[in-house]
Amino acid sequence: MDRIALMIIGAQKAGTTSLGHYLGEHPALVESHLMEFTWFTDPVAREAPIEAFMERFYPATGVSDGSPIAKLSNLYMFDDAIARLREHNPRCQVVMVVRDPVIRAYSAYTMACSDGWTQHRPDFFRDLLGKAPDDELHRLFLGYGHYAERLAAVRKVFPPDQVHVFRFEDLERDPQGVCDPLFKALDLTPWVLRSKEQVHNPTRMSRSARVATWMHWLRREENPLKRMVRGIMPYTTYQRMALGLQGLNRSGRRFPPMDPSTERLLSAYYLERDLELQRVTGLDLSSWTSIRSAAAGAGT
Repeated sequence: MDRIALMIIGAQKAGTTSLGHYLGEHPALVESHLMEFTWFTDPVAREAPIEAFMERFYPATGVSDGSPIAKLSNLYMFDDAIARLREHNPRCQVVMVVRDPVIRAYSAYTMACSDGWTQHRPDFFRDLLGKAPDDELHRLFLGYGHYAERLAAVRKVFPPDQVHVFRFEDLERDPQGVCDPLFKALDLTPWVLRSKEQVHNPTRMSRSARVATWMHWLRREENPLKRMVRGIMPYTTYQRMALGLQGLNRSGRRFPPMDPSTERLLSAYYLERDLELQRVTGLDLSSWTSIRSAAAGAGT
């Protein structure tokens, strides 16, 4: 079984699903059947060897025809998972997409509401900022935006020429411009993307919060029903069925925009972290909420 050639490690709600689909268009690459390749972070998944896990995620003939690519949108948060990825795939190209952490935090929160494991309320982030950094919810919604810190952890494990960082804004505006250097890093011939206008994995409000909660339970790896069905139904079929049912519960309604007072609080929280990321990557982050707000404040 071929090694994973490229791993998209995050960030969550930063276009990683779309990037995986764009890259998977190349005839020399094989995209996984499922969205999140959890073997490196999930001890339950690692009860099976990685070869067996890959058989679930890739077409039976696919990996013989091309190099596998994978995605796990929170892998960058786990030091042991980063080390495990390098151990199993030492030549793997690692891709991190960074998005304005204020916007990313709210997008992740609305996705959690849509998926049924929390309820939408205006004071959520105000309460969260009062919690300790090691609190699980603080880590999930705020810690995932500590990009500079997590990028430093990745660069300790992988050589610099194997670590690629892109802005979400660039992926949204010019997917081809993001994919081209990755094709080159993989020593592949150029490929013109066909589905550049398609948006993948958008967040919408649920029709029923109760159904969303049930669907969240159904998809959990430790769910005994999921483990039982795995013995009688192909894993990909189960996952696609669960995702299909989840999609039926999605409405066309968007969540309300972030409250301005919440935006100001999160801007202050992320400012120094965003400036550090700009310094270590050379990316222009002047449009990000925290830096833009600080510049506006300095000008008054």
